[in-house]
Amino acid sequence: NNLWKTILNSYFNTNAKRFEKFWNRAIGLIHYNGYFGDEVLNVIAIIDSFSNNVIHSKESLDSTTFETLKGRIQIAISEFSKEKALKKDPVIESISKCIKNLRNGIPLNFQERFERLLNSKDIINPNIKGMLNLSSDDLKVLKEIGDKTAHGQDYEKNGTDYTYECQLLEKIKILLMYLIYKDFGISDTLFALSI
Repeated sequence: NNLWKTILNSYFNTNAKRFEKFWNRAIGLIHYNGYFGDEVLNVIAIIDSFSNNVIHSKESLDSTTFETLKGRIQIAISEFSKEKALKKDPVIESISKCIKNLRNGIPLNFQERFERLLNSKDIINPNIKGMLNLSSDDLKVLKEIGDKTAHGQDYEKNGTDYTYECQLLEKIKILLMYLIYKDFGISDTLFALSI
């Protein structure tokens, strides 16, 4: 009874946005019967979206340092423009506009976010991570399949069949299921017993 209360509260209240944004797309992957590349593409999209949402995706300077740097770059552009007599030059104006609109931080790429996700003990229990034995290099293999599928290209498989790639996909799907169960409020122990 308490478990159902936890599950329903998690679904409708605590983690409602996550279920709406990510997990509703993952349910169909449990018994997917379509093209392998499409399944990989869907899994990669879900992991990408989830990791982008839960992993802080920027390394940044403190705001004072960043604004000072932008100001100095603008001054250097202005001085260069005067020195070269480039008033109203469209290239200089474009560069100046880019600097003015520059955001403080470097977004992490997909591989970096996935690595941080795997290493985040708040999100993934280290025992689960160890059991799945996944790395960002494993995800790179699946991402390549997804990218090639999205662009209508063939993927050169590792070996004579897709055994390796299928194993990686199943591990990622187990990771997704773990994250879904966790968002339902289900403990790691109950998750392990369920599979």
